[in-house]
Amino acid sequence: MSEEEKKEQGAEEVSAGQTEETVTETEAAKPEAETGGKDSDRKKKKDKNKNKTDKKDEEIAYLQRKLTQPTNHEDIAEWVAKTFEGRLFMHQKAVALLQDKSAKTVQVSLICDALDFLATDYWDYRYERISREEMNTRCSEKYGRPFEIKPTGTMTVQFTQAQYKIKYFPGARG
Repeated sequence: MSEEEKKEQGAEEVSAGQTEETVTETEAAKPEAETGGKDSDRKKKKDKNKNKTDKKDEEIAYLQRKLTQPTNHEDIAEWVAKTFEGRLFMHQKAVALLQDKSAKTVQVSLICDALDFLATDYWDYRYERISREEMNTRCSEKYGRPFEIKPTGTMTVQFTQAQYKIKYFPGARG
């Protein structure tokens, strides 16, 4: 093929490309009804891809937290303070209970997963960022088990006051 033929073929390809761009621009300028909902389909596809990306980002963040989980009960409070600052606060009574002999029978990884659930999925649910179903789905996928959050009843507090009542001010009434 001679140089002139190559130039002509290149020119034809360029003009064909310009025609495609012109058609695309013209279609984009048409109302959605005329384009057959292509804009709507593009938006749906973009939203679906964003959701997939967000889900992968959440999974990566969880795996990174999992790698930093402590291996003994004494380090859990420090891990919580570093990892979930602004989301989860451990009161000194909770920290002291982690040092208790009965707490040592519970696996550290299970305690950390429960705290992770409280600070992430349950947090999102409480602040209405996700539905209860989404919270439960995430929980099952991440931890391979459900975590149930139950309110403390008045009877529980009444019979175990030392565990639940916290004095914030000096004096008998606290």
